[in-house]
Amino acid sequence: MQKPSFNLLVYPNPVKEVANISYNLPTAADVVISITDLTGRTVKVENLGKQVGMNSHKLNISNLASGNYIVTVNVNGLIETKKITIAR
Repeated sequence: MQKPSFNLLVYPNPVKEVANISYNLPTAADVVISITDLTGRTVKVENLGKQVGMNSHKLNISNLASGNYIVTVNVNGLIETKKITIAR
């Protein structure tokens, strides 16, 4: 069985100050974006509310230290993740 996907893209990677997060939702859904460090600590959360269709969100990460992180996009309980590197 294939896992549902909303075509999550996170770019550029590595990121300096702003990560672009794009995803496509066929139906309206609540969207929450979170960033965790590699120890599992959540360092940023943004609740975007209801979204539908092709969406792009600019996520300011200028306050985070250089290193590796996991971006998680939660759409009504369906989760996709991408690894990013913050490099300054």
